[in-house]
Amino acid sequence: MGSVEGLGLDREISDRALKMKLKPGDVFNPRFLEDFYKDNKSLWPADVSPKENTQIKQDSRDGTVDIVFDFRPCP
Repeated sequence: MGSVEGLGLDREISDRALKMKLKPGDVFNPRFLEDFYKDNKSLWPADVSPKENTQIKQDSRDGTVDIVFDFRPCP
């Protein structure tokens, strides 16, 4: 794991939600995203999904994955 970022959420909610099971340096497992969304469902807007609201950026040089959870409304 590299970095984890949350966009478009209240700061308190974002901080609480992003205190998750994976920390920088841990091995990334894609199933984690599904579990993360389920476990925090009450915090998200009703129409969010892991596929639509998550960006995963791989850095093959460093062997890391950065995750961005984007809950900003569409323009």
